[in-house]
Amino acid sequence: MAGRSRVLVDLFQLFIGNPPGIENKDVIVLNSPSLFALVYVPFDKANAHQPLPRSLPTLVPGCTSFEVERSDESTMVIRSKAPNIFSCDEVGPVHPLYALRFSNTFLSAMQFKAGERIERRSMEVEILELDAAQLPSRVAMRFKASLDSPTFHCLRFDCQSCSYEPFAVPAVGQRVIVWGPVTPG
Repeated sequence: MAGRSRVLVDLFQLFIGNPPGIENKDVIVLNSPSLFALVYVPFDKANAHQPLPRSLPTLVPGCTSFEVERSDESTMVIRSKAPNIFSCDEVGPVHPLYALRFSNTFLSAMQFKAGERIERRSMEVEILELDAAQLPSRVAMRFKASLDSPTFHCLRFDCQSCSYEPFAVPAVGQRVIVWGPVTPG
């Protein structure tokens, strides 16, 4: 049974790892190709006697590229480079990302409305734009504290290395592109 358990953990090497300084912090995961894998993170960390984050909000699925704009001290606006934030880049006929995208479809089955606001413990999500399928293509994430606060630790999923890396939140008024599995060039 221990071998089977380890195989499951290896299959979900989409965990955040053990970055320093996350204990009792709000670890903001910008993008995650598997929202379900992150649910297991607290159990994995507790089992390994590693420090636990205070919270682990995930902003968008990570199967496509998107632009992140910091509009003010506590707000990030995310615009998908694909039709919507639930899209998956075309990565060939068979790829693990397609299975991960499928596992995230429970969220895309929800009904969304432009202007809708969803309250969460540490932030408010506002749907700014929808695509033709009525799925969010641009969203604003408003946190209850400045994104420069030392209580936050931001990570992003890098599809090329298949790992989470620190994410430097852009300065107010700046934009950055977070590439999905398909990058230009």
